[in-house]
Amino acid sequence: QLNLRNLASQRTLILFDGQRVAPTNALGVIDVDMVPQQLIQRVDVVTGGVSAVYGSDAIAGVVNYITDRNFNGFKAEGNFGISQRSDDQAWKFGFAAGKSLFNDKGHIEFSYDHFDNDGLSSRRTRDYYRYSLIGITPGSTATAGSAANPYGLVKDARNIQSTVGGKITNGNLRDQQFATNGVLTPFQHGALTGNPNSEIGGDGVIGGYQSFKAPVVFDQFFTRFDLDLTDAVHFHTQVAANFKTNTTYSNYTSFNTQTFSTQNAFLTPAQRTAMGTATTFTMGKRYDQLDRLAQVSTVKNVFVNSGLEGKLGKYKWNVDVNLSDNKINDEFQNNINSQKLAAALDAVVNPANGQIVCNAALVNPAFSNCVAFNAFGPSAASQAALDYVREKTHLIPQFKQTEVGGAISGELFNLPAGPVTGAASAEYRKQEFSQSADALPTQFNPCQATATTPATTPTTPGMRFNCGPTTAVYQVAFANGGGTQSVKEGALEFDAPIVKDVPFFQKLNLNGAVRYTSYDVGGKAWTWKVGLAWDVNDDIKIRATRSKDIEAPTLGMVYQPLLVAYINNQDLLTGASPQVPASNTGSPDLVSEVGHTSTAGIVWRPNFIPGFSVSVDAYHIKVDGALIQVQGQSPITQAVCYANPVATNEYCRLQARPLGNYTDKSAANTVTGWIDIFKNVSKIETY
Repeated sequence: QLNLRNLASQRTLILFDGQRVAPTNALGVIDVDMVPQQLIQRVDVVTGGVSAVYGSDAIAGVVNYITDRNFNGFKAEGNFGISQRSDDQAWKFGFAAGKSLFNDKGHIEFSYDHFDNDGLSSRRTRDYYRYSLIGITPGSTATAGSAANPYGLVKDARNIQSTVGGKITNGNLRDQQFATNGVLTPFQHGALTGNPNSEIGGDGVIGGYQSFKAPVVFDQFFTRFDLDLTDAVHFHTQVAANFKTNTTYSNYTSFNTQTFSTQNAFLTPAQRTAMGTATTFTMGKRYDQLDRLAQVSTVKNVFVNSGLEGKLGKYKWNVDVNLSDNKINDEFQNNINSQKLAAALDAVVNPANGQIVCNAALVNPAFSNCVAFNAFGPSAASQAALDYVREKTHLIPQFKQTEVGGAISGELFNLPAGPVTGAASAEYRKQEFSQSADALPTQFNPCQATATTPATTPTTPGMRFNCGPTTAVYQVAFANGGGTQSVKEGALEFDAPIVKDVPFFQKLNLNGAVRYTSYDVGGKAWTWKVGLAWDVNDDIKIRATRSKDIEAPTLGMVYQPLLVAYINNQDLLTGASPQVPASNTGSPDLVSEVGHTSTAGIVWRPNFIPGFSVSVDAYHIKVDGALIQVQGQSPITQAVCYANPVATNEYCRLQARPLGNYTDKSAANTVTGWIDIFKNVSKIETY
């Protein structure tokens, strides 16, 4: 992903032989792995706003990959690498071939690349990822990051809310843990920090097991055919295809307050007796036996471009048709089915045969295959129980683009300093986004009916604990949906010589462009650019530009179906780090963002040092109504809420709290859900 001026990848326009490359994901980002590396002749980069010249979305600039259209012969290359720590092994092999045809009136070429990188499946492979930035003043009640409780780097800070074997968090056996299967031992605390849930040392769990660098394998194919139809008309067609697989791992699944019956069949009689008269207890556990959630993404990118180009008198013209099809098949391995897990954790003795079974299996035929899950110990669960509660689920987003465009350019008329050149262009494109999934966020796990439950409330017989009307069935879930977007654009450009061959003005050119863009989603806009290029002499060139640019909301920003993932971000109000759902969805009311860019620079090429040049450039870019994703769990978003903790604060509305306010720091008010949305914010500025 290419990111000019650090304005995010979707604000950099990617071209392939001058043709727009379609987004490879719903956020408008383009994976340039699809570009055929073996036959790239050069890469042209223009920084700064150039939407008026190259098309919308070029707020940060343009990168244009140019292929070698006349490669003849054969070449091959290969390389291998490994890190100094004997991991992250990677190897690559590729070749290209080309040949002239029909007495040099035609040409064909082909390339192939294969790349294989082992990646790093855990951040803990690098020591620096074992450090956390937390408040370190022991026992302080002051806000972390204050003078009384400053932040500090702590190695292997431990979360004391859970353990791998399970830590009892209430009742008579509070602060006891199952350090070994079925055996309770006292939980050993470490040194206190300013965060009530983090300690240095002790028996808490250590994080950082998510992916550091995803393993990736890809195969890339490219072919191009050129043919002179006449002396003035040239035809070409080319196909680029990329097939890639990568795997990303999350942290181990952890629940801080799961509820269990004090009569759970996997507890020993002595443990059940020690529970006293209580009917339930809560336990925090990290489920290492269930393995990490793994997202295996199989990607297909196909780009087809065909076109005609030629001359009509003194003018050059071209017409192109582009088709793109980008599809991702995401398989989520070890996606926990919370309904099955809740049923499996409620273990009872079957009175008919004395076997340990799921309570739900005795009263609900839907759970007849339920396997009781022993959570009391690091490795107490059976393989059958593990297989019962985890599933493979799928998400398949697809992005298609159809584009037709053309341009004509040439000399228009002469000025005293030289000819004025101009160009006119127009294009139409249609983008389509669709998404299908088999783990849906609308699947919930309500508890069984009780005497106080209204008759109209949906219930699941046999479900007694760890369930509720808003408890999602899947750890990661996606909705089905999609949408389309059509765009029409037309542009005019010119370059005019103002002065030539006078003192201090070897050449002074004025250039400009104007473009009209009409989105059926995102509105209509005029964009423009004006620039000066001043060659003082052979050694010094000065340049400056001013532009107005746009980027429309992407299909994902507008049409993204509901996505729900359970995360463990810290609630900065209460200090807890509960595993709660983060909900992400599109926003239909978004409008195009508008960029304003100013640049100035100087290039020095002293003739007394052949081949040497140095350039210094300044730029200022302001994006009004900037399109960004605002995440409720972000520390910045939380801070903006707590600075004005009222229900009307739109940033407070991105978090759900049981007590409905944003000042109560008690555990009873711990966040129960985050919301992530796309918004047009005030501005983004960089310079």
